[in-house]
Amino acid sequence: MKRTTCIAILSCLLALGGCNEEKGVDIQLPTGEKLTLEGNINKNTSKPIENGTLKSFEVQYTLAQDAAKAKINEHFRALGYIASEQQNPASTALKTHYIKKDAPTIGVVINDKTPAVVSIYWQEKQK
Repeated sequence: MKRTTCIAILSCLLALGGCNEEKGVDIQLPTGEKLTLEGNINKNTSKPIENGTLKSFEVQYTLAQDAAKAKINEHFRALGYIASEQQNPASTALKTHYIKKDAPTIGVVINDKTPAVVSIYWQEKQK
């Protein structure tokens, strides 16, 4: 009976071993839509500010900067957002604003590390 128990436990552990694959994280946007990113959330903050709340997320992405930017652009475009790149020659980080009618502007900063860290933020106005 001990051998059967050990085999059952070992089988369960092997099955659980495949559960570590990254499938992505969902971030609920201010419009109620979900943005799915390939990575893990490092930080999720919500700070009260003068006119509402500043929401921010830091996601450890699984790709390098350019590939992460392409994936993020694809996800936002599918949700109806328009990208507006913010140029800063003094920085190697990529900054983009995503704009959609009747929604707060969403800022995204992607650092130049591999894998990239993606910061996503927006301001929600007080109701």
